[in-house]
Amino acid sequence: MRTLEDRLAYLETRNAILERTDRRWRKVGIVGVVGAGIGMFMGQASAPKAGPLVGTSLSIVDAQGKNRVVIGVNEGGAGIALLDEKGKERLAIGEGKNPSQGDGTGIILFDSLSRPRLSIGVGERGQGISQFDENGKPAR
Repeated sequence: MRTLEDRLAYLETRNAILERTDRRWRKVGIVGVVGAGIGMFMGQASAPKAGPLVGTSLSIVDAQGKNRVVIGVNEGGAGIALLDEKGKERLAIGEGKNPSQGDGTGIILFDSLSRPRLSIGVGERGQGISQFDENGKPAR
């Protein structure tokens, strides 16, 4: 059986170990909090600022790098085209000069072979909806 002095010495040794461990964890905690604060501060300092995207065209590509959305502007007007996974135009939306209608806007729907099948347009000289056959000729 242990004596009272042995038990007291054991408890003092154990207490000293726990106090060292406690101090170590306090230091780790302080370093962690300071590190996290610095990380957040640096993250805010280096965060990109949103600004205008300026240009005459923009292409959005899929995971394979193929154009899927194309937005463009030229002296004739502006337009947006949606393309399928094969790169075929399926929808076009535009505004600008049209030889037959003057200034206007329009939408064209294309089939799977990128042939126009339906168009809707509004211009200075009127508006219209047109259907096209598989050869691109107006449907009757």
